[in-house]
Amino acid sequence: MNHKYQLMNIFLRFFFFPVLIVSFVQVSSIAQSTYFDEIMAYRNTYINNFLTEKDSPLDSSGVKLLDFFEPDSTYRVIAKVKMRKRQKVFDMATSDGTSKTFREYARLHFVVNNTKVILPVYQYLGRNMSVLHPEHLFLPFTDYTNGEETYGGGRYIDLTIKDIHNGMVTIDFNKSYNPYCTYKEGYRCPVPPKANAIKTEIKAGEKAYKHE
Repeated sequence: MNHKYQLMNIFLRFFFFPVLIVSFVQVSSIAQSTYFDEIMAYRNTYINNFLTEKDSPLDSSGVKLLDFFEPDSTYRVIAKVKMRKRQKVFDMATSDGTSKTFREYARLHFVVNNTKVILPVYQYLGRNMSVLHPEHLFLPFTDYTNGEETYGGGRYIDLTIKDIHNGMVTIDFNKSYNPYCTYKEGYRCPVPPKANAIKTEIKAGEKAYKHE
């Protein structure tokens, strides 16, 4: 019995466990590669949209100056969605000194860079106080990279109500983007409220735009 046990122990140590570790590394590598491809495809679509949108602030030469952090899956987080019993309606300041009316839809609770974060997410209201895009959720935010590696006025993430499943939603900061007013004057860009400040660096998504 002892001899059989020793043989089994040798088999596990020198064959089974190394194979298991190699398999895990291979699966992890494939997952990272797939995620990288997903983000790069998203960015290609994002860039191409500047060339097709009617009111785009960038032309073919301007899009060449767009810059991004390398895709990093650690900035893809799962957030708990806590609905607001009373959905606060307020005027969010914009870059031109005016404002736009939003309704706080919910609050998103998550952890990024070992930092606990609570961010309100909003719906845009029209002049008659109805939701202009019922499925769309607007998530503006600031972080400690603003004014250095990223635009000083903060960045945005787009979500939809359909993204919420069982009270949870995925937030991918690799898909965060700059307001139009970072590229060109004449746009009314919402300024992220103080409640949407993240007290850590978010080194993901679009970087600051460097004008020629």
